Amino acid sequence: ATAQENYLYVRSEYALVQISLSEILLIESFADYLDIQLTTGKKIKVRMTLKNMADKLPEKDFFRIHRSFIVPIKHINKVRNKKVFIADLEIPISPNYEVAFLKQYGQ
Repeated sequence: ATAQENYLYVRSEYALVQISLSEILLIESFADYLDIQLTTGKKIKVRMTLKNMADKLPEKDFFRIHRSFIVPIKHINKVRNKKVFIADLEIPISPNYEVAFLKQYGQ
């Protein structure tokens, strides 16, 4: 992996923003944009689909657990009752993604 792969570049509010992958807590999808929530408490709004975002992220580090959520594996505190816990957030795991997620997470 090159140093370049530790960052993601996204267009937000007419600017190109560099985001450190290690700072991403959660990516949530809304109608026509994404909210990238960072460990700093900042949220970055991006016009992009979750699928396009998933394609840009390293597969081993990020996992789509729901049609509306991508989570970074390293920030997961625990997984319980079909929910992922990250910081003070509870994110649902949808049945469509559950088996694949648990298989990868349980490794």
